[in-house]
Amino acid sequence: MIEKLKQKNLIDIIDLLNEYNDSFNDLYITIDKSRIFLKNNWSLIGEILEHQECYGYFEKDGLKGILLVYREKNFRPYLKIFAANCDKLILQKLMKFFVWNRNEIDVFCKLKSDNPIVNILKKFGFFVKGLRGTEVLLFKKGYKNTYKLIPKDVWEK
Repeated sequence: MIEKLKQKNLIDIIDLLNEYNDSFNDLYITIDKSRIFLKNNWSLIGEILEHQECYGYFEKDGLKGILLVYREKNFRPYLKIFAANCDKLILQKLMKFFVWNRNEIDVFCKLKSDNPIVNILKKFGFFVKGLRGTEVLLFKKGYKNTYKLIPKDVWEK
């Protein structure tokens, strides 16, 4: 089940980050042109939950994956996605949720080029916008609905 994360989920996020092995060092956000890693930075995670879009994938035994849409000073949105043990099934479920529910925004994602998440993002419509040394910048163009969907009951009136 995927739901929006709030302050009450902070302990779940801390537990997930403590067990998450960030071998690619991709679990960071950029604030004023400096990278701040999320692991062991609990006050920053509290601020993110309050001001950014953050969704979590829950199973019976707790939080298993997080999808974060981060905007610094309302600039371009960046997508950060991770799952416990880099589980591809959880990552795919989070991406399906994102593609179906947040398809109207342009979004960027910067990852190490050898990170397996890159291949999952490419399957969901991201393409390589540029190479930054050992990192790759991925981009997904949002699209606007030209015709607003109206429920049948409203249309017939």
